[in-house]
Amino acid sequence: WDDFPSLSPSGDKIAFTSSRDGNFEIYVMNADGSRQKRLTNDSDIDIFPVWSPDGTEILFESNRDGDFEFYIMKADGSDVRQITSNSFFDGNPDWSVTDSKIVFNSVRRDDDNDQIYVMNADGTDVKKLSSDSSDNDVGARFVPRKRGVDVSEASLVIPNTGVLKPLTVAELTEKIRPAVVRIKTEI
Repeated sequence: WDDFPSLSPSGDKIAFTSSRDGNFEIYVMNADGSRQKRLTNDSDIDIFPVWSPDGTEILFESNRDGDFEFYIMKADGSDVRQITSNSFFDGNPDWSVTDSKIVFNSVRRDDDNDQIYVMNADGTDVKKLSSDSSDNDVGARFVPRKRGVDVSEASLVIPNTGVLKPLTVAELTEKIRPAVVRIKTEI
């Protein structure tokens, strides 16, 4: 079982999850499928790899501490470090185009279901973006607005809404919650 492929920013590598060795681990291979290499080797589940925009690190989910948290490692599998630590489910991460933010979904203490959150790439300053108690909000993604031209601007794709909201770095750091509230009211 191989799943959750993530193409490196340079387009020459693919990180993915595989259970080929009996446990869900993170692997990397060349984009043509050659040179497959296992990066993680843990008795718990390691899934959903996401490349950093500069291609030097890989963000992934693992239940190494008893529930799903986020970890970052170097692209060669070394220097694994945990960036979240809580009793909630954290999943489906994506890195902003500037390396500074991670968007993800989580079910926190006051949530009835999955909601969208954003945090700094080191796991600090977690902010809730959505508040829809009637539906799960999962799979938000950052998309470069001017791919290959200007990575200082991005759009945040909010699933289940059909909305692609342009966001500047200033909105990501200072105005993200009001921006999402405006999205909800514009639908």
